[in-house]
Amino acid sequence: MSNNEPLSSLTIAVRLTIICFVAVTLLIAANALTINKILENSKIEEDKANKFLFSNAAKFSEKMIFNSLDDKDKKNFYYFKALDNNNNIIGYIVYTQGTGFGGTMKIGFLVNIELKILKVKLMDNSETPGYGKKYEKEKNIKLFFGTNTAENPIPDNLISLTQDEKDTVTSATISFKGIADGLINGANLVKKEIK
Repeated sequence: MSNNEPLSSLTIAVRLTIICFVAVTLLIAANALTINKILENSKIEEDKANKFLFSNAAKFSEKMIFNSLDDKDKKNFYYFKALDNNNNIIGYIVYTQGTGFGGTMKIGFLVNIELKILKVKLMDNSETPGYGKKYEKEKNIKLFFGTNTAENPIPDNLISLTQDEKDTVTSATISFKGIADGLINGANLVKKEIK
């Protein structure tokens, strides 16, 4: 073994360390430069989703954080009050999370003042195209519309579905269960918040 080998290994290690340091520094700088734009785009997407979920609302309150949440959940579970022209509350738009086949899914939904779910929108997700992604279409996710009542609870298993609904859920049961769990959690949070 020659004396140059340890020096050569040390030189390589130092060079790799410098490269890693420079790469991390550049990533931090890029993040600092783009974070405001990312937050701005997120707010625009949220505003679009609010208007999609409740087009009849005159305006929406500022983002409200559920009081009962731990700090780690506050960025993922929140709501808006939907207001009429006289600033009366006419419903709530709730944002929650569920876990699907592709991981975490962001779910937005509208409840009226009686907390009946009127509309649901599957938002950010990594579900499989043709399977879990099909819940991005209203015709597939509408099986949750009109739920969260004593007569019609949020369906969270196949037994509670009609045959047509079961046909929609087939091949995407993990996504279905994740959306159901997210809706149940969000509905429980808003119920605690306003009662």
